[in-house]
Amino acid sequence: MKRFLIKHDAVIGRTKEDGADLPPMELIFYTMVEAPNLDAATDMASGYADKTFKVKVGSIVEVGDNISSDDLYALLNQSEVIKAMY
Repeated sequence: MKRFLIKHDAVIGRTKEDGADLPPMELIFYTMVEAPNLDAATDMASGYADKTFKVKVGSIVEVGDNISSDDLYALLNQSEVIKAMY
């Protein structure tokens, strides 16, 4: 089995047309799946949408066997993720 990192792009909140006072907020988050190939990993990834939360798959990349836990942590480092949003 191979490991695949999935980047999700989400929008949280309602639009002004839906009665929101604040604009929706964009969010990026990651998940990881184990699958035999990219097609199988793509089948595991899914999008979701309702009035206040929409998420789509941004990208799927195979994670090599030599990636370290520090490399994965860097993707989840809150201060870096927040910088990327602004």
